[in-house]
Amino acid sequence: MFVAVAIAGCAGGGSGATATGGSPAETGGSGAAGNPGSGGAPAGTGGAPVTGGSGGTAGAGSPDAGPASGGAGGGGTPSALKIVEWTIPRANNFPHDPAVDGKGVGWWTDQNNSYIGRWDPVTGATMDWPTPTPACGPHGLTPDAQDNIWYTGQRCNKIGKLNPATGMITEYDVGSDPHTPVFHKGALWFTVQSGSRYGRITPSTGMVETWPTPSPGSGPYGIWPAPDGTLWIALFATNKIAQLKPDAPATLREVPLPNAGSRPRRIAVDSAGHVYYTDYSRGFLGRYDPAANQFKEWMSPAGAGAAPYGITVGPDKRIYYAESGADSIAIFDPATEKLQSLSIPTKGSVVRNMTTDFTRRRVWMSLSGVRKMAYIDLPVLP
Repeated sequence: MFVAVAIAGCAGGGSGATATGGSPAETGGSGAAGNPGSGGAPAGTGGAPVTGGSGGTAGAGSPDAGPASGGAGGGGTPSALKIVEWTIPRANNFPHDPAVDGKGVGWWTDQNNSYIGRWDPVTGATMDWPTPTPACGPHGLTPDAQDNIWYTGQRCNKIGKLNPATGMITEYDVGSDPHTPVFHKGALWFTVQSGSRYGRITPSTGMVETWPTPSPGSGPYGIWPAPDGTLWIALFATNKIAQLKPDAPATLREVPLPNAGSRPRRIAVDSAGHVYYTDYSRGFLGRYDPAANQFKEWMSPAGAGAAPYGITVGPDKRIYYAESGADSIAIFDPATEKLQSLSIPTKGSVVRNMTTDFTRRRVWMSLSGVRKMAYIDLPVLP
């Protein structure tokens, strides 16, 4: 079931309604946000971006990493890289996840106020739209090929599609708390955390389908497409990741990680098909090679308290992930298996998710803890 509602753009400097932000476990609780209010004029710029970021040193591989444990990190700070921060103008905002569209414009979900926001880093223009269902608690988001923005309404059990050109939002009822979406092979795929399911929306028909995970209560979290056409899911409440074949969606293949204490939170797959995951509980970056059925892990530069969270593959083929316990971005070079660390300028940042603009060589992130968006510009390699 879905409904289309026309929503006008809203002023980014408006007050909006407030709510309690999601907890680190992101259980998708029922915290109320109130009515987000009506539309308004396009917002202002939200202030000038700031840059910064010197970093720490890399950590060494841990002896408890399981089979094929990683070697030492190293290299310190990549001094040429800077993190550019931008303050979101709407009061009491809570930017959960970032996205970037085909034009290089950044997007975020404001979970507190129940808005979807956009910021053009070239013009400085910002704008946001309230969700049709109040207190929907938008969580994850992703663009499709037409630059419509799809988001998961974690607190209202809906998924929305925003057409930025018209301001129209189409909502789909998915039955439980949708978490992370990704557009893949013409369909919108998503995880359902508390409901321990995963699903698909077919835009051409509006059909919504969901399936349970083989392990009950597994907490499906991050999801990422692989070069072979499959999708990989992090099962955060377990020590497992899972492979999904779109042509046989009811069959999910779970793969246990080497350490029983691992809790994979976010996931990313590189162009070679290697599956990277952030082990939130143990402070590790992990990699699974499906072709060889082999794991390898590296301790984060910040150590056991790094709390690795958001992760993405950069245009330079390096792996970028957040050390949410250390206010830093860890950068892993697969060629050398070395880790470096880049400090986030504003402390208390909490980067829950990251995404990459391959065209403009830019890595985006949302700084949930400090109400900002941020990105890293990467140099063109010789």
